Amino acid sequence: MRCLTVGLVVAAASAGAGLGQGVVLEIHEIQGRGLTSPRAGEMVRTNDNVVTAVGAGGFFIQTPSARSDGDADTSDGIFVLHDGAPPVDVRDRVDVTGEVEEFFGFTRIDATVAAGTVSIDGSNQALPAAVEFNGSRPSPDPAHPSCRREYECYEGMRIRIATGTVSSGSQHFGSDPVAEMYVTPTSSRGFREPGIEYPGRPGLPVWDGNPEVFELDPDKLGLPNVSWVPGTTFTATGVLGYEFGGYEIWPTELTVLTRAATQPRAVRAKKPGEITVASQNLLNLRGGAGATKLAKLSRLVREVLRSPDIVAVQEVGGRTALQNLATRIRSDDSNVRYTAHLEAPGSSQSVGFLVRSGVAVVGVTEHGRSETFVDPRDGTVDRLHDRPPVVLEATAAGLAFSVVAIHNRSLIDVDDAARGEWVRTKRLEQAQSVARLVESLQDSRVIVLGDFNAFQFTDGYVDVVGQIRGRVTPDESLMSGPDLVTRDLCNLIDRLPEPEKYSFIFGGNAQVLDHALVNQSLERHVVDIQYARGNADAARHNEDDATNALFAADHDGLVVYLSPEAKPPVEPSPCEAADTGSPPDPDPPVVADCSRDDVLCLGHFDVQVEWRTSDGRTGRGMAEKLTGESGYFWFFEPANIEMVIKVLDGCAIDGHFWVFAAGLTDVEVTTTVHDRKNGARKTWVSPLGRLFEPIRNTGTFDGCEDRR
Repeated sequence: MRCLTVGLVVAAASAGAGLGQGVVLEIHEIQGRGLTSPRAGEMVRTNDNVVTAVGAGGFFIQTPSARSDGDADTSDGIFVLHDGAPPVDVRDRVDVTGEVEEFFGFTRIDATVAAGTVSIDGSNQALPAAVEFNGSRPSPDPAHPSCRREYECYEGMRIRIATGTVSSGSQHFGSDPVAEMYVTPTSSRGFREPGIEYPGRPGLPVWDGNPEVFELDPDKLGLPNVSWVPGTTFTATGVLGYEFGGYEIWPTELTVLTRAATQPRAVRAKKPGEITVASQNLLNLRGGAGATKLAKLSRLVREVLRSPDIVAVQEVGGRTALQNLATRIRSDDSNVRYTAHLEAPGSSQSVGFLVRSGVAVVGVTEHGRSETFVDPRDGTVDRLHDRPPVVLEATAAGLAFSVVAIHNRSLIDVDDAARGEWVRTKRLEQAQSVARLVESLQDSRVIVLGDFNAFQFTDGYVDVVGQIRGRVTPDESLMSGPDLVTRDLCNLIDRLPEPEKYSFIFGGNAQVLDHALVNQSLERHVVDIQYARGNADAARHNEDDATNALFAADHDGLVVYLSPEAKPPVEPSPCEAADTGSPPDPDPPVVADCSRDDVLCLGHFDVQVEWRTSDGRTGRGMAEKLTGESGYFWFFEPANIEMVIKVLDGCAIDGHFWVFAAGLTDVEVTTTVHDRKNGARKTWVSPLGRLFEPIRNTGTFDGCEDRR
């Protein structure tokens, strides 16, 4: 078990009237409606509950469905702490006596205390119905949660995910080298979106924080451990646990549905005549780096980035460190020869370049080392650039251009009460400093790339990328400066498909921190841009394995492909035109497999249905197509039609596609319709115990222009 840090102090509630060895309570009374139990510190007894999962050191119990209080704000499940191998089996009916405790935020009954008891008075009981986690639960909108305390209201209960998606590689801890993965309960992973994380600030963009992203610990209850590539989809049933400040699914059943492509995934090989310029954060490369670190970075540069002509590098601790890497690359492949260029003195973290033989270097110049800014808190003068930008002037294949390598101040403490104003001011002034540098180079062809520590849109505090490229929208950020760039730059990331727009994973959310901006003179020479994959998505336990390039660093690198020949000029320049990209869709397009029995494909839409009965059974509807616009689903027997649905083309009437559905059932039905062309998706839930609520939707799907 990992080392624990006290994060919560709970005051014991006053004990109620005693009965035997403790107050007799239902589980929902023990859990209460808040983040902590109102009975913490008391001896309690809870009877006739069903064992739902068993693991080392304890087991979970849940109130039978018939005795549930039906209150969405209280949990019907709880963990029971027990020494050694628990003397119970799943489906046993048990009575438990013990002391209620909040174990770093995890409510549990400690049956190991002196008066604690566990008695079995039945077996082979029906398991309580599992709570379905899906597109609407937990709520993706923190302003409208599915219960009063999202996740806490499900703590300890059985959970089912019909289709979930892995959103990060396995985490790594000293005592658990292949630990939890972040996941979502839908068919798409989590992406960062514009704005300040909820609740945000009045008048500024707000990012919802992706509350639908949580953790999955595959082997917590004894299943074989797995480590999946993000994008892998799965189905799971288990219980909702809590540890180290986060809610986690601890599965009792776990099955892969579709596997994401194996990583690392290299960028494409460059074509004859092309020039490749790359950026790669090297994750704190030091002069004393060992053989494994150098071997992995060598593989990353040669095999995954495919030995670019120029590599702008970040997080390099001195010239010796970069020279050692260049030497290792040449040792591994004598045909790949790099010269290290790093201007910063000493061994502090810096930016620099690896330049291949065949590229003529005209000059390498560091900028901004002496620049300062005023601390807005106390008026003191502080250094602006901890890692000053560096400009490489080069000629390759007859094309002369300048490369600006940057590594800006991170978002750490950006919202901190004590340091936040200082961080925000530094980030803005750094961006303006780089913008002035870019403006001074506009008479040449320029590419600016590196670890911007900023998104392709505003974070709500400062739009760092917007300031540097010349797209300044003051009302979208708390702090904004003047537009210092007379001819806007293109952010080449905008040209990537939405699911490819990420270079780093934080808290299970994919995000772009590493960008490539080009001015209008160089844009005419741009052929392509690609991210190399195998760092951001990789499980960290790969870091010490020299036989592959996985997790050689924590950022995915990018490669820009240039041609010596310029495209004909167009007016206005693509850099001045409206953005071709858009903020990441929290549910980017995922194309379902129409050959599957549980997927109904109607035109460019696919329909999937999940069901849940009153006795806890769950499943996916089996699809049968009737026409090009309609079909039906059966749940239990092929001859028993439960639901009919059609997706109609109403574009000529109101510019939308229409969805109509009717059902002959009172089980819970979750219906998801997905536009395979533009990724639009909507989910409807018909509640358990009610006649099917018809679907009449004529306003969600407006992709009529996509069919032209």
